[in-house]
Amino acid sequence: MSLRIESQRSADYVLPLSYKPEARIIPIIARAPQSWIHDSLPQIIARIPPIDTSNRKAPDHHDLAVEAEKIAEARWKEKSGFDADKSSFALVIPIHNEGRSLEGFLESLKAVNIPGSVNAEIILATNACVDQSEEIVKKFLKGIRDVVEVEVLPKIEGDPQLDPFALSVKEGNVKFSYISTEKPGKASMLTTANEILLKGKFFDQVGPKVLMVSDSDAYMEPDALAILYGDAKRHFEDPEKNGVLVWGNYKLSKRPNDGLDIRKVLGPILGFRQGIIQKHPNKFSATGCLFALDADWVEEVGGVPKVAIEDLALSYVAAVNGREIHDSEQAFTHVYGPNNVKEFLSANIRYARGALQIREMGESYAKLMDRRDPGYSGTFYERVYRRGLAVLQGRRSPLREVYEITLKEYFLRKAQQELNDVSNNSETWEAIKSTK
Repeated sequence: MSLRIESQRSADYVLPLSYKPEARIIPIIARAPQSWIHDSLPQIIARIPPIDTSNRKAPDHHDLAVEAEKIAEARWKEKSGFDADKSSFALVIPIHNEGRSLEGFLESLKAVNIPGSVNAEIILATNACVDQSEEIVKKFLKGIRDVVEVEVLPKIEGDPQLDPFALSVKEGNVKFSYISTEKPGKASMLTTANEILLKGKFFDQVGPKVLMVSDSDAYMEPDALAILYGDAKRHFEDPEKNGVLVWGNYKLSKRPNDGLDIRKVLGPILGFRQGIIQKHPNKFSATGCLFALDADWVEEVGGVPKVAIEDLALSYVAAVNGREIHDSEQAFTHVYGPNNVKEFLSANIRYARGALQIREMGESYAKLMDRRDPGYSGTFYERVYRRGLAVLQGRRSPLREVYEITLKEYFLRKAQQELNDVSNNSETWEAIKSTK
């Protein structure tokens, strides 16, 4: 069932999103990280159709749009390795009170190369929002097409608070949908969206079902989705790899005019790096701001783990179940990091809280964390002993160890206090405002 709702805007012809991508850069500049602007401009310019300057007649919009689509399709194949009309994926964007960053993110989303011939569904999913996020999403949909469809969603047993109706618009084969729930938590939202896609028969194709996820306060480079999709499809299709999870990559920036940059102050001690590509030294350093999942596998394991760091938890679930994880090192998104002491502490307490929750997922998870991140295992004295042993063996400096164990123990104690508070939802946390 679907209903057609006419918006206030009217036009005889609406250009596809791939047309004149350079016109969309202006609204983004004031909000996006400088690194995004620097790295994305060449990718945007590469998709601008050439204009015959010798012809004084104004270029035909339709002809330019057709040419832009051909360029977009060629670039998609170059970056992903697959023809656009044979590519199929879903992108879920969870949104929780992101009013400060959401408009800039949505403008940057328009600059991402998604040819109209790609079979794609982009789900903008608000959960427990009390700010203007919902209004911003609706305005974005009406800005794409004059007609907004209202669709009835399949019933989701795990989310009785889900609004049964979704709004959607289509641009070629690319569908933008808006869903909303009062149930808090990114993990719950991802699980619900995945179930909607599976029940709604979006993933009817044979082979792996690629579900990509982006945070709504991150800025994807224009080629990021094509690169991530290509890596994910190859990784999921390879029977020898048995893969189910692919992490994107990110660059960390400081929001302009946010005052003192805490990463520069604490960087020499904590090993932070700013404006530098964040590499993954091991497969358990998750990039939760951009990644891809096998949708069938998500359903198989009962959904995304409902913990404070659901991205890292997915790595543990994959490892415990003998499935492979891959890094898509050229699929970049740009994010702002916590930029004051209070929010730096809050982010690390959240991580510690999630680490404790992962340990409680079962004995296999606790043992794996003991090997991968022993800083969150054992008693206080056992943790001090391990660090002291590292100093005696010359692997770590005494000053660095004292500083780190003092901070980490503080994080652990605060995280345990939060977990002991039964009124505190395991998936929610105070917003890190300087990342928005």
